[in-house]
Amino acid sequence: LIARPPGDGKDVVLITGTTGGFGCDALEHLLRDAGVGHVYAFNRKGSDALKRQRAQFARRGLDEALLDAGKFVMVEAVLHEPGFGITDELLEEIRGSVTHIMLNGELGLPSVTQRYLMTVVLR
Repeated sequence: LIARPPGDGKDVVLITGTTGGFGCDALEHLLRDAGVGHVYAFNRKGSDALKRQRAQFARRGLDEALLDAGKFVMVEAVLHEPGFGITDELLEEIRGSVTHIMLNGELGLPSVTQRYLMTVVLR
């Protein structure tokens, strides 16, 4: 594992599959948790994920303002591609800060992809 720079002591979470029911509820809890400083929500690239996330929050009666807080980043990613199809800058930001990974959702994450995700992020 790489050494993480000293931060504010808060957790930084990468969570997959947040636009479905369970993932949406998990995301909402993370965004409300004072011990969590930042959340990267990985969802399918090209799925208009932020729009879907807002709609799911509205459907569930959750506070959509949480999605506009500085601690939330929606990341549309392709988990089976090297670098996940995101910018090098964002990938390095994630690599340098994530303390926890929550695998969830219909991303169809076979164990090989799960290991790849954790290897790339936590290298």
